[in-house]
Amino acid sequence: MTKPLLIQNLNQKDQASAGLEPVSLEKPPYNEDWLQNLIHAHPELVPAGEVEACFDNLVPVLREFPVPSGYLDNFYITPEGYPVLVEVKLWKNQEARRKVVAQILEYAKDFAALSYEDINKEIRKQIKDHAWGSNPLHEIVAEYVAGSPEEQTFVDRVSRNLREGRFLLLILGDGIREEMAALAGYLMHHSLRYAFGMVEIKLFTLPDGSILALPQVLAKTQTIERHVTVVTAQGGKISVAAPAPVISETVEKTSLSTDEFYELMAQNDPHNVTWLKDFINKLSDLPIDVQAGNRGESLMIKAPVPDGGQIHLMYVTPTTAQFWGVPNKQWKDPKWQHLARTYLDRIAALVPGATIKTFASSADIKVDGKPLPISSLHGKAEEVVKAMCDVTQEAENYFSSEEAA
Repeated sequence: MTKPLLIQNLNQKDQASAGLEPVSLEKPPYNEDWLQNLIHAHPELVPAGEVEACFDNLVPVLREFPVPSGYLDNFYITPEGYPVLVEVKLWKNQEARRKVVAQILEYAKDFAALSYEDINKEIRKQIKDHAWGSNPLHEIVAEYVAGSPEEQTFVDRVSRNLREGRFLLLILGDGIREEMAALAGYLMHHSLRYAFGMVEIKLFTLPDGSILALPQVLAKTQTIERHVTVVTAQGGKISVAAPAPVISETVEKTSLSTDEFYELMAQNDPHNVTWLKDFINKLSDLPIDVQAGNRGESLMIKAPVPDGGQIHLMYVTPTTAQFWGVPNKQWKDPKWQHLARTYLDRIAALVPGATIKTFASSADIKVDGKPLPISSLHGKAEEVVKAMCDVTQEAENYFSSEEAA
């Protein structure tokens, strides 16, 4: 197995280093309570934002949160009002490993039935030595994060996310065995209404006896379908019923972060949302990736290239579409600039008055010195998709010719 290397100085002549030994998973010098307390005190060890961008910046709220089906190990909230539910299991606890996926799904069902005030009541119950005001949950977030949302906005977001099941479920352990990862993959194949992920925190012993903790996301949902997944557990075995649509007959694949972006965009112009969803649907069969920005405030449309990187094809804000000329480390190559310019010319030709502004390592399309309004692309989704498809193919050909040379 690979191990972290502790480098004690950077001077190559007398550099000293030592490989770090992993803490024993069979007989660890800690228990689940220790691991729960660790991630509560250090939420940065829970890389929730790597599972879904909208779950970044966790605020620890409570441990051992009681619900009808048991006690949730760790409960977090984001400043944007997204609940994060974490169930901790140790590698050595074989019986618990078999039940943990069904267990956290039960907790999700229970949380969806909670009200905002139910959470406040539990905070007051568990943290009695604090002089709480009328809204403990918001007080915790406001104290933890600078620039937290206005109180009523925060209450409305949390209430909505609870009601609609918009939260992240995480299974976190000191070691994730193959059978648990396979089970999680099976459940994700059926798609959940909420986001789901598995996190492993590997622990290594340092030379002075202290412990190094390295978190890693092992599995996560790629898309969220608006479905209900029914999970039952009998005798340690877990079965999953076929999902049934609960919102519409047309199943819309999206993520919670893109949901957040669509809602923000709809506040400016609902017609832009209709166009963008239709546009992204037209991209579904292409090797193109739609990534939500932090807190759901933007979307980036990218395509993979053979050098292992990605090219940026379009950056979308709630009101604008920005084209950065397919920036890539090959930008200074005249062949690459021709490829990028051809792509921009095709997009600019769709919008009257659009011009191309070139920078040192990228370019952009402007109208009167400003980014293109989304509305200027209405009715032109097919043309934009075709331009993206062509430039992606041209980028693949570029790298193929480079390798041949």
